[in-house]
Amino acid sequence: MPTKDRIGQSFRSYVSTIAVAILSASLSPSFLRSQSPPPQLNTSQQFGGARIDFTLASGAKGFVIRPNHSPISAKPWIWYAPTFVGRYPKPPLAGEEQFPKPALYDWMFSNLLASGYWIAGVDVGESYGNPRGRKAFTEFYDYIEVTFGLSPKPCLLAQSRGGLMLYNWAEENVSKVECIGGIFPVTNLESWPGLADPKLQAAYDMTENRLKEHLADHNPIDRLESLIKAKIPILSIHGDRDKSVPLLQNTFELTRRINKQGGTADFEIIRGKGHDENSEYFESKHLLAFFLSFLRSDDSKTLTMTSPASPNKPAKQSTVDCLWSNQKWPPRPGCEICFEQCSAPAGAHISKVAYSCTGKGCGWSYNPYGGYDPLYALNPEGTGFTWARRWQSGDEIRDVYTITYELPDAK
Repeated sequence: MPTKDRIGQSFRSYVSTIAVAILSASLSPSFLRSQSPPPQLNTSQQFGGARIDFTLASGAKGFVIRPNHSPISAKPWIWYAPTFVGRYPKPPLAGEEQFPKPALYDWMFSNLLASGYWIAGVDVGESYGNPRGRKAFTEFYDYIEVTFGLSPKPCLLAQSRGGLMLYNWAEENVSKVECIGGIFPVTNLESWPGLADPKLQAAYDMTENRLKEHLADHNPIDRLESLIKAKIPILSIHGDRDKSVPLLQNTFELTRRINKQGGTADFEIIRGKGHDENSEYFESKHLLAFFLSFLRSDDSKTLTMTSPASPNKPAKQSTVDCLWSNQKWPPRPGCEICFEQCSAPAGAHISKVAYSCTGKGCGWSYNPYGGYDPLYALNPEGTGFTWARRWQSGDEIRDVYTITYELPDAK
């Protein structure tokens, strides 16, 4: 029969073994990696702020740019995509791309930093918004929150293919998003790069047929329900001659779907511009004002939106026609796809839109998803809309949109 001393020795030995095991586990590389913040790589100056580059536990490289003088205690931030860190602060090798490009974003980011915004981004490679990239985005978001104590709801800034990345993440994390701004953002995989693209297939590890089967799970424009329900404010800047990422299938269609279902999206058309690097996109006062409207001086937003006519007040109902006509021969519109706008009188709210067309060219109404139905996108206030028409014929045509609007009775 074991003595008390032997029992005590056995117990002490057992406790020591357990303690050593726990200590060893706590010192293991995986444990340290999960508990310790990733090492900061370098600190430098960019856009008038202090830039800090770091590497996440997964190996993804990220950065934050801290405003030098921030009057905002809540630490608001802009999340930019796509980010390709490259060899910052050294210039990348010839042929390599680095985003955000300093020359392009000097005006926008300098103004945002001066207003109190932080700027941040993470390099997930050419993810095309795939699940692996979305997971890395969440890792980045969590790290940003813990390490820098930034606001739990950033504004997102999507440039081009950054739209696929940020929209797909936002649609799964809507409670963590304040607003979304875009510069010719991609929101439709079928439009760009196209489901037959081998790089897209490699990113998703799917064939073209598999991508078609699962498109609703990965295509931003097909999974908008959460953004609509939360009424996340959206503003996109897009050129009407963008051949790479067509306005119609991306920004226009996204806006049309969101506002039709009660969401809050708006866009500005840059006439005659394509998918290029010009100041009308990257020095947009409209886009800058959109972001600045979310800065808080207290607990309330400074952003105000026009409200529809109150159903509790008597409203006067009137109609107006918006016309667009084309003669058989010149002058013809100087566009392949024309975007025209129509508005109700100031203070009115559109309650109904009816469409009619006369002329041989009516059959050329453009709908990328099939059919000849008219395409129009309401603005977020419901006070006007933009409509699109494709021109492939010189035939005479007359578009008529009759809008019924309500104007509150002033009496």
